[in-house]
Amino acid sequence: MSSKSRRLSIKLVVLGLVAIGAWISTNLTVATTKSLEKRVFWQTSEIPTKTGQYGSFIYPSSDYLIKREVNGKVFTKRVGCFEGDYLNFVDGAFYCNGEYLAKPLVSDRLDDKLPVFRFNGIVPEDMAFMVGDHPYSGDSRYLGFVDINTVKRVIPLW
Repeated sequence: MSSKSRRLSIKLVVLGLVAIGAWISTNLTVATTKSLEKRVFWQTSEIPTKTGQYGSFIYPSSDYLIKREVNGKVFTKRVGCFEGDYLNFVDGAFYCNGEYLAKPLVSDRLDDKLPVFRFNGIVPEDMAFMVGDHPYSGDSRYLGFVDINTVKRVIPLW
């Protein structure tokens, strides 16, 4: 192999590696909080289609998010209750189709009162109740439903 074709081969390999790296970096999502047990996710172009799947999204702006300086940030949560499921808030805890999901806190670590979302009924069309695994997770317990069409499904890697 001539040195000219060898240099061309090296350039093509490097270009290929750069392209693969760019593709991976746009699809790899890392959860930086303790909100979920899983921390590294692969983002797809699909929306979640059932309870238990994970998704990344941005909550609509709210005073709760602004005060915590996370307004406009990407959240990664698990679909706790999906459109058509029955979400129930009973005895201070959320249940989906009778299965325990999470219990909201009344106040945060600074003793500020939290805005607990209250709902009993069928989850509306195109909506999802998104939850984290950690008791201090900022999720639908405080912010309500998320439009599922704004959520990108992510697959947990570890």
